[in-house]
Amino acid sequence: MERKRIRAIAGFTAALAAGAAALAGCAGADDAPRAAEPTTTPRVSRSATAIAASPSPAATATAVTDAPGGPPASAPTQLAAERTEPASIPTAAPTQPAPPPPAPTSTPASQPHAVTVIARGVQFVSSSISTAAGQLTVTLDNQDVRVPHDVAFSAPGGGEVAATSVIAGPGSGSTTFTAWPGTYSFVCTLHPNMTGTLTVQ
Repeated sequence: MERKRIRAIAGFTAALAAGAAALAGCAGADDAPRAAEPTTTPRVSRSATAIAASPSPAATATAVTDAPGGPPASAPTQLAAERTEPASIPTAAPTQPAPPPPAPTSTPASQPHAVTVIARGVQFVSSSISTAAGQLTVTLDNQDVRVPHDVAFSAPGGGEVAATSVIAGPGSGSTTFTAWPGTYSFVCTLHPNMTGTLTVQ
């Protein structure tokens, strides 16, 4: 009787062991494919990674604004404007206008001039003479033999201003005076029919 009980227990134990072994085999069969399956990682493109890695402008502005102790978000823009502002160029002082030329004086040119009046055949060879204003020397060239002549000049407004001495021909003599612009008349005081004009410019 005891042996039957032992055999029964042994058979029951063996059955339990066989069942446990069967269950273990099933579990190992289910787990093997799962272990063999390769683990795949989803591929991400480099551009997507770069985009994800680069901070957005809003995040940058937020970081600048929220930085403890840092300047406000508008400070970089203000500093950039100050750096790009061109330096002021000093302007040249206005030049003074050139002074007007001095007004012409009423004094004629100081450079001396000279003219010659020729008397021949009891008349003046040239009855009209022109010269420039200034110191004027007039020479009388008397070519009439044994006939005396002189020459006297009168101002445009009248009145004698200069005259030579009487020259017995043939001979010459001179006189000097300041000639102002205008028309002078001249004459031989010994022969009033001998006349002429002197134009001073």
